[in-house]
Amino acid sequence: MRLASYQKIAVMFICLLFLTACGTPPTPATPALPVLSTIAQLRPYHIYVTDLGTGNLAELGRATVNGGKSLHGIAFSPDGKRVYVGDVATSRVVAFDVTGSSPRQVLSVTVGLSPVHFAFTQRGRYLYVTNFGSASISVIDTISDKVIATIQTPDGPHGLIASPDGTRLYVACLNGQALAVIDTTTNTVAQTIPLPDNAHPYSVVSDKTGRYLYVTDNFVGRVLVVDTTKLQNPAQAIVGAGKAGQQPVLLAISPDGTRLYVTNSGGNLSVLDVATDSTHPALLATVAVGRSPHGVAVSPDGRYIIVANILSGNLSVVDAASNLVIATLPAEKYPNDVAIAAA
Repeated sequence: MRLASYQKIAVMFICLLFLTACGTPPTPATPALPVLSTIAQLRPYHIYVTDLGTGNLAELGRATVNGGKSLHGIAFSPDGKRVYVGDVATSRVVAFDVTGSSPRQVLSVTVGLSPVHFAFTQRGRYLYVTNFGSASISVIDTISDKVIATIQTPDGPHGLIASPDGTRLYVACLNGQALAVIDTTTNTVAQTIPLPDNAHPYSVVSDKTGRYLYVTDNFVGRVLVVDTTKLQNPAQAIVGAGKAGQQPVLLAISPDGTRLYVTNSGGNLSVLDVATDSTHPALLATVAVGRSPHGVAVSPDGRYIIVANILSGNLSVVDAASNLVIATLPAEKYPNDVAIAAA
């Protein structure tokens, strides 16, 4: 009886081992995320796209990775080794190492509500992110990867740009109808420049010298020009304007500083000349793209402009020489912003 009992126990033990090792269904593999297609003309570049609907970061033709729930803005670190994105749904900044074959997440840090866009100072040592939902800017030390300061701003901070020497930061505050000037040595608001009545500043870029700022006015349909040498007298700081399209949002400047490219929510891209008269941008062309164009980026050599069309779910590729769309590439759900670097 003792032998029989021992045999029964041994058989039960063997069956248990079998069930544990072989009988449990394997965990299903996570399906690979779709890789967005590209075209031959864009192969000399690394092109990244954020998506509001999927929370994914995609590099055209190479890989797609998840970065959260709803990714908005995007920026390369100055050394090109990292890509930073903002997850507006979870109020986080997420960074990816992009030196390998596929982006690898290396940072996730909580900031203010709805982080949207980025600017760097001190050769990438400090990262400034606008928190659209909490009227603030978070300052991240990129060495410690920690938030070291929070700066309160006028309502609705959105686009921002650093001065060439990094001592000033210019912030377009949509709902505050103002341009905030941040002193980056103290991380405080040094000045608030009121804009014309009914102005809704959405984004800002500067010319190559840093003297002139170009600010999209989302409400009126224009680009305002601010002279940074006249900020001590705010009434004289706005020195000109140029016509854009319906509800202009983001803008980019060509590498040679001669052209502005402005996305208009109404469905097109405005091309403005700022070489002839820096203070009065002249409309050169209007390029039909997709529905609700938002993000816009120019290739490092100035040959191509990529536009992210949120409601069309695609990307428009514009040839800078002809101002014609040469390709429309499918994205995922709601592509929002785009960034380009040389391969």
